[in-house]
Amino acid sequence: MKDTLSSVLDKAKSLGASYAEIRAQRNNNTLITVREGQVEAVTLASETGAAIRVLAKGAWGFSTTSSLERSDLEKSAKSAFKMASTAGPSVREPVKLAPVKAIEDKVKVDAKKDPKKIDVSTKIENLLRTNKSCFGFDKRIKSVTVGYADLTTEQTLANTEGSFIEQQKMFVWNYCWVTGKSNGIMASARDEIGAHGYELFDEEPPEQIAERVSKKVTQQLEAKTPKSGPQQAVIGTNIVGVFAHEALGHICEADLTLSGSALMGKLRKKIASEKVTIYDSALLPKEGFGTISYDDEGVPGQKTVLIEDGVLVGLMHNRETAAKMSMSPTGNARAQD
Repeated sequence: MKDTLSSVLDKAKSLGASYAEIRAQRNNNTLITVREGQVEAVTLASETGAAIRVLAKGAWGFSTTSSLERSDLEKSAKSAFKMASTAGPSVREPVKLAPVKAIEDKVKVDAKKDPKKIDVSTKIENLLRTNKSCFGFDKRIKSVTVGYADLTTEQTLANTEGSFIEQQKMFVWNYCWVTGKSNGIMASARDEIGAHGYELFDEEPPEQIAERVSKKVTQQLEAKTPKSGPQQAVIGTNIVGVFAHEALGHICEADLTLSGSALMGKLRKKIASEKVTIYDSALLPKEGFGTISYDDEGVPGQKTVLIEDGVLVGLMHNRETAAKMSMSPTGNARAQD
């Protein structure tokens, strides 16, 4: 694989690319949905392919292929180069990349139970148990949908700067949505959990998942409607996390800030109470979805302080935005599939 990718990258450079990268992937996915005690959908999918990004004349070109054969990769690289060189003369601000160290590494997921080795019948049975336990929790429960996914990726990232990173990614995810009705009042709640391995269901058995989300619904059905207007509130950590992610996290993505987000021009200015410190980290315990060794540009995962004592001190960067703002990449480049 390394020789093949190196040859294709050399070809891109010979065409005139100032930079090129290849993300070759092999994906194995399982998706299951159970609704009202019935198996609604089961999908087992395998995908192989590569995404090629080429920088030429200050512009990006991008192409994909479902083949990892050298000839097909070269064809895709030529297509990306042609796209970039055609767009180059019309770009207002040529793309530049912040420098990073070339890395060669191989990363494996430390999962106790590989989801690929768990029979699909076991996965379905766990969802049916969750569904049944929700309905059995309280007669006021009227609708239950349970979803499951396991996604395993073997990714190889290579670029013209000498990086070659083989990285395994593995995610197991469970979703449960429950709706209840009592005296004309409807209430619903959902529960989502995830981990890097199927041991998730040893730590979170189906009956425990069902009880947690069903209890949320029945408590809502019995709760009094709060008065409207501003109120002092004690907020649970999970809700604080959602607020931080949605209201602040996204606008701390440097590309959105450069596009004119609410944080434009506020770097190194006080934007919150001095009691507020928020950071983004890829270095949390291995079971977390946000834990990564390298981002999709091959930059090491790291901890980035965003707000310190109420002052905006940082943003989340890829190599392009870091160069634009004369900062260092923070390991936050993400390619979707």
